[in-house]
Amino acid sequence: MFDTELTRDQTPFVEEISEDFWRRTFYQAPVGLVSFAVYKLRGSLYFQQLMAKARAYGIRIVPEIPEPSLKTLSRYRAVLHQL
Repeated sequence: MFDTELTRDQTPFVEEISEDFWRRTFYQAPVGLVSFAVYKLRGSLYFQQLMAKARAYGIRIVPEIPEPSLKTLSRYRAVLHQL
């Protein structure tokens, strides 16, 4: 949590996610399904390519900033006026 860093290259994350999906989905699957997946989908690479197509390029994540409270501004102006 405290060692959080932003990265532009998400490739390692995409690879890890797709490999985890492959393991969870196909390691305990019937042999016929696994054979089809290996032959047609080429393993976890298919899921990596699929996720790459689903990415939204050019999107920036901007935190929502609450509008500042200006309740003390009138008191500040009054004190400033007295000076």
